Amino acid sequence: MEKFSIGDVSKLPSPQQRRKAVLEPMKEQFAQGMNCKNCIGHCCTSLFNSMQVTPLEAIDLYIYLKNENRINEDLVTTLKDCVKTFRLDYVISTGRNSTFRRSYTCPFYEPGAKGCSIDPQYKPYGCLAFNPLKVGVSESGSCTSYIKLLENRESKSEDEINESLQVQLGLPWQKESLPIALLKLIELFE
Repeated sequence: MEKFSIGDVSKLPSPQQRRKAVLEPMKEQFAQGMNCKNCIGHCCTSLFNSMQVTPLEAIDLYIYLKNENRINEDLVTTLKDCVKTFRLDYVISTGRNSTFRRSYTCPFYEPGAKGCSIDPQYKPYGCLAFNPLKVGVSESGSCTSYIKLLENRESKSEDEINESLQVQLGLPWQKESLPIALLKLIELFE
């Protein structure tokens, strides 16, 4: 098996194509007024966020950040601070081959109406599928993860790609917190 290089990503389905099944319903919902415009983004903070990403999702975000010239010492410091502050590098086993998912404030969270500095075409699937349940949401508890959307977009080929990436990149995880996943990719590719 040849070692994966960041250039190999062009052989994969595009990030936009892989997110389409989640983005299209989200856009329709937002057009009906069920959006995040009145909310400060509770879901992105340590109160509620425990987002984990697959190797492929992490690579998508890495490439986006690279193309936007956002991979720099400030980003690395922000990611490391997030890991340290929320103790994301401490693994707590819960038995049965699972670990406790720690909550953390996303390093790309921006308080206010926009809420996130990442283009939706590159966001983790779980972020895209977490949306309001009603019009004009402004407080926590009025949103949910649309699991069915996530299940509908899953594919065996993507599972195989993630398994291959995990082996080729030497990643000891199938899913990891966003800051740790990005730090690993920055270490590998920069």
